Amino acid sequence: MLQSHDRWLIMGDGKELDAAALRKMYKGYPETAKVLLAALDRGWRVCKLGHGVKMFCPLATRDGCMRSVAGTPRSDGNEGKRLRRFLESCVHEPDSGTD
Repeated sequence: MLQSHDRWLIMGDGKELDAAALRKMYKGYPETAKVLLAALDRGWRVCKLGHGVKMFCPLATRDGCMRSVAGTPRSDGNEGKRLRRFLESCVHEPDSGTD
């Protein structure tokens, strides 16, 4: 039986995607693909979820940031901007700590 925090797995297979799979999935959406690939480079996890994906920040707990991304965004440029702002606002990344 799934726990309450695992319910998101019901809608998709929950497989973690690599850079090649993201490039293939977002082939016609270069801005969205570029931001998702940048998120992978920064330590984020991207998992298949239904027709789209879900991004999880490097903090691997329930308190971590997460965001769903449509498989076919209406406006590639706007979705790219939204995702970039979301990545910038995450406070859980290792580089964002103050010294």
